[in-house]
Amino acid sequence: MYRSSPRFSPRLENSRCPASRSHARPPSRSCWAAASDSPKTSPVIVEDVQNYLKQRSQILPAPRDLFIDALPANLDDLYDYLAETGEVKWRPIVPDDLKPIEAAPLMCAGVTTFNSLRNAGARAGDLVAVLGIGGLGHLGVQYARRMGFNTVAINRGKDKEELARQLGAHSYIDATAQDVVAELQKLGGASVILATAPSAQAISGLLDGLAPSGKLQVPAAPQEPLTINVFSLIMKRSSVAGWYSGTAKDSQDTLEFSALSGVHPMIEKYPLDKVAEAYEQMHSGKVRFRVVLTLD
Repeated sequence: MYRSSPRFSPRLENSRCPASRSHARPPSRSCWAAASDSPKTSPVIVEDVQNYLKQRSQILPAPRDLFIDALPANLDDLYDYLAETGEVKWRPIVPDDLKPIEAAPLMCAGVTTFNSLRNAGARAGDLVAVLGIGGLGHLGVQYARRMGFNTVAINRGKDKEELARQLGAHSYIDATAQDVVAELQKLGGASVILATAPSAQAISGLLDGLAPSGKLQVPAAPQEPLTINVFSLIMKRSSVAGWYSGTAKDSQDTLEFSALSGVHPMIEKYPLDKVAEAYEQMHSGKVRFRVVLTLD
């Protein structure tokens, strides 16, 4: 889930959209999607910044941490303070063609899929498959199409085929009714398979669908270990690689490419006072496809 904020979103060098508040990681308003044009900082935002600095001071004590109770309430003053103290090392601008509520998911799921694909080694015209049409996958399909790849969407059942094609997939494979590996090989084998569905069984079974020197790229972590046919890796010179997300500069690139090429996340908006409902909706698996909390 993401909280929203006004047009400017500070980012942090080597930062990610945090999956948990338990780590002493700088809060990035790039993960707070903007929904208010108020020049004042929300008390919730200030509280998050204070909490982060408190956690940080317990790990790496520094004189500046003594002044956390005096954080400014104005957005510009707050970010200037954080920049001066070294807490914020990047302050990107959300392109005018992107709504702030769209920018937040793009700084998390977006940068993960965009950065993974552009570093996977495929070239325009190559066959790229995306496993899973969900929170990551619905963006992965859009990016793959707009990067010029021959895009194949893979999912269980036919219910997401129409959506996948609307997002830009040239082909669709129903994993419940078709042999995914055989279908990929009919198309010549995939140069890259972006595995966004966190299923160890589904991901492991895709290896033989790669073309020679192909890459199975895994940005979504299943709880179970993968079962890899090493002989297949050797014979095809193929590889399996993980991908975590990206740096602040990668997030800026994601926003600019998304605005330029028309990539948009599918989101559900909830006001901040309905955070419990939004959290439950997210964990039920019924969300299409990212939850954004607004500060209206």
